[in-house]
Amino acid sequence: SKKAQKSRDAAEYASYSDLEDQFQRTRSHLLVDSALELYAFGARGLLNRANAPIPLARGAEAGRSATAPLRRYIDGMCQKQLLAVILGQGVPMSLQECRRAGRIANDARNKILETTAARQPKGR
Repeated sequence: SKKAQKSRDAAEYASYSDLEDQFQRTRSHLLVDSALELYAFGARGLLNRANAPIPLARGAEAGRSATAPLRRYIDGMCQKQLLAVILGQGVPMSLQECRRAGRIANDARNKILETTAARQPKGR
């Protein structure tokens, strides 16, 4: 039945929740995640073949070079690098510029985590 299937789906995907906000991932989210992993794999391959540095940041999605550019600064920088290297739109970033983008992304992420931690009730 549909109700039983929903219950199985909920149990199956319960392990895919973000720890920070307890966001429940659905099959659609997993499909998008898989597509982004595939895209990131291709993007890294293209930039590696062109001997171009890749902007990366630390964190839960450290190895992923693509999520949604509007969601993460570092992904926007990776998209910028891809456009410059592959399509010649703009000047490719140097290794130092890629590292700077990573530092900016890491600093912003750390500030968000600090703010989130400060808002949590004590003892949680």
